[in-house]
Amino acid sequence: MEKQLQMFIRTFFRQTFHVKAKIDALAPPALTADIHGQLDLAGLPHHTFTDEALGLILRISEGTLRAVTYPCVSAPSKPSATNPKP
Repeated sequence: MEKQLQMFIRTFFRQTFHVKAKIDALAPPALTADIHGQLDLAGLPHHTFTDEALGLILRISEGTLRAVTYPCVSAPSKPSATNPKP
């Protein structure tokens, strides 16, 4: 599943954005701080994502802040086995 998500994100960005500059990858603590900052703005607790989910997001983003946005924004709207929507 992780590989499928990585491929989806890469394909999405290649089709949507034409990158003309090399952007350095951010370190995991910087990405985590950004995610927590966005959760604060949304009024959500930092434990909205489990440590495993946060680790997966950091791995698939490969240090790219823009690649963090899609899984973070879409994840809470998707039902899961542990938290199905009615």
